[in-house]
Amino acid sequence: MTTEANLREEVGQALMTFQLIEEAIRDYLDTTAKIIKKDVKYLKKEFSLYDKKDTLGTLIKKFANVSTNITLVQWLNDNIKKRNDIAHKIWLDFRKETSRLLRGPKDRDIGDKLNACVTNKIKDVTKIEENAHNCLITLLIETMQIKKYPVIMAMRKEKKKDKAV
Repeated sequence: MTTEANLREEVGQALMTFQLIEEAIRDYLDTTAKIIKKDVKYLKKEFSLYDKKDTLGTLIKKFANVSTNITLVQWLNDNIKKRNDIAHKIWLDFRKETSRLLRGPKDRDIGDKLNACVTNKIKDVTKIEENAHNCLITLLIETMQIKKYPVIMAMRKEKKKDKAV
């Protein structure tokens, strides 16, 4: 039998994945800032592309300004509302649905109906979490690619030096 504890676990898992996405965006922005600082010498040492207090929504906007992955940015924008619903609204919706069921006609199927309600919420959250997990993997790959940028640029400079000699 599916329980509220299972739903809590799924919600926690989904929120954890979104937290990892937030940290991956911060890492991407940190890496981008380091590349910019290396190329632009007159920037302040504390130059950053984000503030530590930035929300996920604000981070996504800043990420959109430096990323070329339009599909990823679109996914992030489309799914921030789903994340917020999971964080703030899912329990209210769940309570309303279960309350409605409990106030309705009492029959032998009430346990099955409550179980179905929990199961449906778990399926919804699981689907969102799976999509978020795929997004996280894409973000991590993007970050690894831009971390290679300074090495590639240094190699190109070396090749130019070798050709000049």
